[in-house]
Amino acid sequence: MVAFSEQICQRKTEIYGTMGQLVWDESRGLKVSHFDFATQTYKVYQCEKNEEAAGWGHGGADFFMMKAFVEAVARGDSHSIVTGPKVSLKTHLLAFAAEESRLTGSVVKPSEDPRWKV
Repeated sequence: MVAFSEQICQRKTEIYGTMGQLVWDESRGLKVSHFDFATQTYKVYQCEKNEEAAGWGHGGADFFMMKAFVEAVARGDSHSIVTGPKVSLKTHLLAFAAEESRLTGSVVKPSEDPRWKV
């Protein structure tokens, strides 16, 4: 989570592992960069744009969330829904606790504070 950044609402994902790293930056389009620590080389992968998700919020994630919900209701099977409202609420409360910590400069422990319990 980043409270302040140069680009507002730009999505960026960075994954670091023991053998390399992956970086995707929404502002650079549909490319994922891979850096291999062993060979010290970069490889860029071009991803395909999903036209179904174009125009939806959260980088298309809202589309896939609604698609999974509609399919689950139509089939009467909730297996395609991987999280529910309780998990979503917990993660949002954690973000709010992090923001409180940033604003107050204090350590906030959600597990010990009843305001952050679900």
